Amino acid sequence: MNSLVRLVREERGSVAVTVGLLFPVFLLFGILAVDVGNWYVHKRELQTQADAGALAAAAFYKFPCADGPIAATAQSYAGTDHNVFTNVPAARSTFLLNAASFDGQAKPGDTGMSGSPCADTAVDVKMTEHNVPWFFGTSLTPHVNAQARVEIKRLDISQGMLPVGIPIPDPKRVRANFISEVTGETLGHVDLCPRAEPSSGMQIWDNAAGNSSGFDGASGACRSATAPAPLALTFNDPKYARVNVQIATSGSASTIACGQSLVSCYAAGSSAGPGFVHGWSDQPAVTDAANSTPELRSTILLPGNCGDAYFSVRTTACTLGLNARLQFQPREYGATGTPHSTVSVKAVVGGSTYTLAWNAAAQTWSTAAISVAPGAGALPVTIQWEQTDNKVGAQTCTNKNNNPCKGTIAGTAQRTFAGASSTSGPLGLVQVGDATNTSGVADVQRCSSTHTTCTKGFVVAVGITGSLDLAQPGDPPVTLRIGGGGSQNQTIDCDPGISQLKDELAQGCSREYRRNTGQTCPSPSVFGTPSPWYCVGTQTGAAVSQVAAGMNHRVLGAEKPSSCTASNHWPDYAPGDKRILPLFVVPYGSFQSSGNQTFPIQDFAYFYVTGWTGQGGGFDNPCQGNGDDPATDAGAIVGHFIKYVETPNTGNAGDTPCDLSGNSISGCVAVMTK
Repeated sequence: MNSLVRLVREERGSVAVTVGLLFPVFLLFGILAVDVGNWYVHKRELQTQADAGALAAAAFYKFPCADGPIAATAQSYAGTDHNVFTNVPAARSTFLLNAASFDGQAKPGDTGMSGSPCADTAVDVKMTEHNVPWFFGTSLTPHVNAQARVEIKRLDISQGMLPVGIPIPDPKRVRANFISEVTGETLGHVDLCPRAEPSSGMQIWDNAAGNSSGFDGASGACRSATAPAPLALTFNDPKYARVNVQIATSGSASTIACGQSLVSCYAAGSSAGPGFVHGWSDQPAVTDAANSTPELRSTILLPGNCGDAYFSVRTTACTLGLNARLQFQPREYGATGTPHSTVSVKAVVGGSTYTLAWNAAAQTWSTAAISVAPGAGALPVTIQWEQTDNKVGAQTCTNKNNNPCKGTIAGTAQRTFAGASSTSGPLGLVQVGDATNTSGVADVQRCSSTHTTCTKGFVVAVGITGSLDLAQPGDPPVTLRIGGGGSQNQTIDCDPGISQLKDELAQGCSREYRRNTGQTCPSPSVFGTPSPWYCVGTQTGAAVSQVAAGMNHRVLGAEKPSSCTASNHWPDYAPGDKRILPLFVVPYGSFQSSGNQTFPIQDFAYFYVTGWTGQGGGFDNPCQGNGDDPATDAGAIVGHFIKYVETPNTGNAGDTPCDLSGNSISGCVAVMTK
């Protein structure tokens, strides 16, 4: 028994010794646990600040890209203005943007960081807390580091898109068709090829000798090995008296005929195109020269201040001139060839009548005062004449009001075209010339017994304007025609769960859409096929009031708002502005055919709307006249294409970096990569 008690006492002593020996270790672990916990708190708060700075700054990428606003936002959200934590005061922390390493350290050595968020296409925030207050002074590390990196990628998947499609202004084929306005038949055509360099902001297509490539009919493509060739037409028939020059453009390299999908024709059929050639003859229509009716000969337009006499795209009125040769009876001229005062000539253009004066030097009847209104479209020139003495045919001419010796020369004598988006689409230049004269060859003498050189080699130049350029401060607004007349008008039906256009505009489309990488588009609609969808379907019919109602609701909060509650902040808009609209980008030539069609999604873009208008019914935009840009056409919105970054990332990015150079309108998305 005594031995047992003695043994217990001996074991108690050993436990005490063991506990005594291990106590410093337990104490050290406790100290470490407290300071590791303290390190974790500081690390978490510092990381939260870095994450907030990187994500907030990503939304401030614009075009042109500027490092200043991005850097200021990153630093503000990383702690300068938005630090809600008390454990990491600003006095103990440092902030570095797009630096290679943390403050005062050689790690991590990010060689891809240049110091510029714009150049790096990323926001990289490195934060360091120095002199961390350890509870027991254990100094686990002299500082705490946190890094956050948000890379800016191209947007490839999106939800919440608006039901608007924007065709890319990059045709794959351009053709000039020469059509007789006398018989309606096609006299010939010439396929044009793009020049390597743009001119005046336009992509130029032509068949001029200076072009580095010509159209190869065998391959159906423009090739540098093929020399451009003029279109040779022989004006040997009355059907060449009036020639309509029609321009066809296509979003497909394999289609160019009017009426085909993705093909736009300016203008189609017998409608007046943007080019015109007057083919005249020196032969009289009657054999009685003494009493003959006046005969129209050469008729030439002069540019005046319109820039080009035959095709112009201007926003203000201009004036051009006219030289017309009109051959009266021989006895109506003096010995020097000057017509007597008994004959007079007038021109009628756009409903206005202009009296022509005799130009002795040019031997023509002339005026320099023909007014051309902007966007007037085709303006035919017709010639009127009057003779007040002798006879015309069997009629005796007088100077009375009922003088029978007057009339209008049959047919169009010449034509000018004042282009606009509604009549000539993206055409910014149309010139009909020959090998030596790049423009103004719109007057050709037909073959006759006295004139045998009547074959002309036509060279045509067409300029395609692009409306998808990223805007800079000071740029004029561009117009998107959404709900106007016509079967199709850039409107997309993007959500089968929303029945009205105005609601799709107000709410956005809930379905997921993706950039098309070669997927086939179902016809006539994507609805009923598995999503996500790589194509969009058109919505036909005019919906002017719905456009205004939808935009009012989206931007101002009500379909019939009474005041402007969301002002136009261009160009100083901020992320999240209600006026920022996400849009689909579709191929060139979309929305040309009638009926329902589908098109591949080529891109996603963002548009800052600075104006829209209604058409009565209480749907007018109250911001018009209160800071908004004028929107004169109901069913249209005006604004600017912008570079916009979606944040935070919802898995919508691909591997392609965001193009911040201004060469692409692609929308972008922020991706947290560190």
